Amino acid sequence: MELVGKPLVPPKKMFGLWVSEYGYDNWQELDNKLTTLRDQHFPVDGLVLDLQWFGGISANSDDTRMGSLTWDDSQFPNAQQKIAELKDTQGVGVITIEEAYIGKNRPEHSKLNDKGCLVKQADGTPVYLTSNPWWGKGGMLDYTNDACGDYWYDEKRQALINDGVMGHWTDLGEPEMYDPNGKYAEGTEADAHNVFNLKWVRSIYRGYTTHQVQQRPFMLSRSGAAGIQRFGAVMWSGDIGADWKNLAAHAANQANMSFSGIDYYGADIGGFHRNGVNGDKLKELYTEWYAFGAMFDVPVRPHTENLCNCKETAPDRVGEESSNLKNTQQRYELIPYLYSLAHRAHRYGEPVMPPLVMYYQTDSNVRNIGNEKMLGQSLLAVAVTQAGETKQDVYLPAGTWFDWYTHQKIVSNGEYLSQVPERGCDQLFRLPLYAREGAIIPLAFIDDNTMNALGKRQEGNLHNELVTKIFAFGEGETVNDCKDPTPPAQNSFTLYEDDGETIAYQTGAMRTTDISQQRQGNEVTVEIGQATGTYAGAPDARNNVIKLIADRPTSQVTLNDQKLTEFIDATQFEQASTGWFKDKDNTVIVKSGVMSVNDAKKLVFTLNDKGTMTAVADCPLDSNAVKFSCKHGDTTFGSSVYVVGNTLKLGWWDPNKGVKLEPNGPYPTWTGDISGLPCGTPIEWKCIKRLEDGERSVIEWEPDGNNVLAKPCDGGTTEGDFRP
Repeated sequence: MELVGKPLVPPKKMFGLWVSEYGYDNWQELDNKLTTLRDQHFPVDGLVLDLQWFGGISANSDDTRMGSLTWDDSQFPNAQQKIAELKDTQGVGVITIEEAYIGKNRPEHSKLNDKGCLVKQADGTPVYLTSNPWWGKGGMLDYTNDACGDYWYDEKRQALINDGVMGHWTDLGEPEMYDPNGKYAEGTEADAHNVFNLKWVRSIYRGYTTHQVQQRPFMLSRSGAAGIQRFGAVMWSGDIGADWKNLAAHAANQANMSFSGIDYYGADIGGFHRNGVNGDKLKELYTEWYAFGAMFDVPVRPHTENLCNCKETAPDRVGEESSNLKNTQQRYELIPYLYSLAHRAHRYGEPVMPPLVMYYQTDSNVRNIGNEKMLGQSLLAVAVTQAGETKQDVYLPAGTWFDWYTHQKIVSNGEYLSQVPERGCDQLFRLPLYAREGAIIPLAFIDDNTMNALGKRQEGNLHNELVTKIFAFGEGETVNDCKDPTPPAQNSFTLYEDDGETIAYQTGAMRTTDISQQRQGNEVTVEIGQATGTYAGAPDARNNVIKLIADRPTSQVTLNDQKLTEFIDATQFEQASTGWFKDKDNTVIVKSGVMSVNDAKKLVFTLNDKGTMTAVADCPLDSNAVKFSCKHGDTTFGSSVYVVGNTLKLGWWDPNKGVKLEPNGPYPTWTGDISGLPCGTPIEWKCIKRLEDGERSVIEWEPDGNNVLAKPCDGGTTEGDFRP
């Protein structure tokens, strides 16, 4: 990064959902897609226009419109007015595609030729590309000639920016089609090929600078060279096929792109070439791919070839709509954290979404893991890349982790969790996600009224509170010392904020807020520092919402040494501006009340001397109790029969966390009613005989295979037997 340059901070909207296809035929089709997304409460930040925006192309023809880069007014009339309307009423932006190819009979071809701006043949005439004329036939602009790049920017691109276009899709920039004997300003094809797209995006960046454009430069590219990130370019993985092998390859490639300095990398979510993938197979693939994109891709961009107007890419129309919505909302909730990481990448070259080996370099187990990635240093997420899979083993490097969804605390010595479910009890698909102990994660307030990443809302009210989810250290635990080969647990995090749209952050128009936590005995102290700096539209005052996950119940909360009121009723707490509440998932939620950002806030959570915070039940829904029965459980004094299994409620196969039964069968049959079980998938379990005290050693496991409870939430009885 020191050699080739650090990335610019992308526009904040680029961390949201951008819906794309090849392609929208007119504004009406685009409006229709956007309307249904809004009806289903999807936040959306933009739409991506493929070749149709300039009138499309004519295959195998010199008369193709390729290279016109001018709006097709018959299908996309009044572009400036329409783009402004989309921004003002819907909060969405527009990205337009462009290529370096120019149809031979286009007036642009003649102009570029007159200026010496087309790649040439040996005799000095423009190359004539015909080998794969899907877009037509013609020449190619020579982006290795900086003067030509500047001319094309002035001729075509600045007008699009004036129309309101906020990004540029530089397609086919390998270049895909070329004359191997072509002559460029900077030499032969061999000299120019690998630097071609870098020079292309640099010309756009240079145009922004020359014209003093205040919006941030943003380019979506499928090829490049080292340093492309410093011009505002992000990359995507090209026209890949719709299958799990390509999803797995994309996930692994993304890790290597991170090591190459490319922090922002995405895919055509769902696959560009579907090749007969449809029905339930497409539903499953799209849902899992979309969840991956909503976790890792920048932007989140579903895309497919849809010239037949018979396919869908929008997440309310393909895949599992409810799962897609949940994963979209989770992405938007995480944007303050991801956006702060983007600022650190710009300032310090820290990776945004690195592979595990970046932070666990001495752990040989992570060196070939391509489906797990970090988000910063505090979160770890896992891709799902196998058809028909409902669970998978998850590797957690050494340290203490929390399940993001259940808040289960996991102490790992560098080992795999067995068969982690990929659906919650609401049966919605989600990627396994873990937070390191000590994690401080700023979040956005997201609900069904959220429209975009900048906070636009359907009903027009404002939510500018600072929401932070904090995973407290355990008693006696603080930041790891440097002798530990794992990275030190973080007890502080800096929130970065700016206007999200302009380059003003580069000259200091931004704000930082330091958030920290410490644990001493029964007290967890969370401090929110005074804000430093400001920017256009920055709030002067805001509420501060802390969601604390600790290992013991909280008995008292103070703010700047003043006791806060505890609310027992959730509705009353929701309506209050200040106070604290023990949420149903055992999270302690605190509201400071609206305070000046220039005031420091010190919150002290006093934890009970005794008692343990239980993790969220596998399923937040009420479920019928299931009677577990273990036959032939003959025991001796000091031992009993317990149930262990593959859910949180049954201890995740940990004998010390099993559920004790009673000899009510009558003896030697042991029984017990267990509720709060997950509804989404069958449960596997066994009976064990275990000492009650001391080392709690297991005396005997139930022999043979695991017992299976097919429908946990339906109640009934499930039986095990110590006799084979």
